[in-house]
Amino acid sequence: MIAELARKPGGEDIPVVRSSFDDYRIDERFSCVVLALHTIYGLPSHDRQVRCFATAADHLRPGGVFIVEANLVDAADFRNGKAVMPRFRSEERVELQVMEYDVVSQRMEVTNVHLSSEGGVRLNSFTNQYSSPREMDLMARLGGLRLRERFGGWSREPFTAASAKHVSVYELER
Repeated sequence: MIAELARKPGGEDIPVVRSSFDDYRIDERFSCVVLALHTIYGLPSHDRQVRCFATAADHLRPGGVFIVEANLVDAADFRNGKAVMPRFRSEERVELQVMEYDVVSQRMEVTNVHLSSEGGVRLNSFTNQYSSPREMDLMARLGGLRLRERFGGWSREPFTAASAKHVSVYELER
């Protein structure tokens, strides 16, 4: 991704820090830090997720916010902890997501299965460490932040029991 950024017009002028997003240190402070696309779940433990909140807090200006977007696990999608979900489909390409979710550890093993007429079969796998919105609120508190507001998506729709994801806005505790 860093090499791709550098190839874009003006990309070489954008400062890049290569680090894990839970443990970076730069001298600049920001009015907004964003962690989108349920990336928080890519950190392999709740301890590292807590550290992510604290690191974000360390890089906020007074009045700044840390915004976290994350999907929600719907137990109804799983049968005996397993699910297969179609992700994309066209005449030339299909992608399926095969998931196994352990409700006790909140860990999800995921394999994306890419089938295409051009490329054949490709697999990529990863593990996610799920955290509920309430757990994230506690992680934020441990990191020096508090929930300002939460929405059901980027259009600021209400967050309800039917929401498939949340966009949570955290601010520095006063």
